[in-house]
Amino acid sequence: MTFLRTCPKHERLLCTAEGSSNVTKFDFARMMAAEIAGMTGRDNSQRQPHTDFERFFANALWGRREKFGWLDEMPLYAVGRFCEWIGATLLFGKTYLVEEVSEADLALASQAGFDVVRMGQPGF
Repeated sequence: MTFLRTCPKHERLLCTAEGSSNVTKFDFARMMAAEIAGMTGRDNSQRQPHTDFERFFANALWGRREKFGWLDEMPLYAVGRFCEWIGATLLFGKTYLVEEVSEADLALASQAGFDVVRMGQPGF
């Protein structure tokens, strides 16, 4: 799930495995061994708090979906993308380029969008 971007325990951005070989995708240990070298050079020292949006999303994945009215009518992937788009538009303007937005910025955008849409249609 691409909408979960931070570790709630360590408050750091999660890393994405590149998965360069089809053979290693089915062997977790081998895939991680290939990825470790690239991960050690990354600066992951900056704190990135786990957001209310991520808590909502993680809880929903475990079947503990909170009641937010109109959000309950949408599939979970649609809620995630909707919050991301609304928040990115609020933070970066309506002409932002997705390629230029970092994962940390998308985490903030998702939270900003969630702050709006969790209030229901009147808040939107």
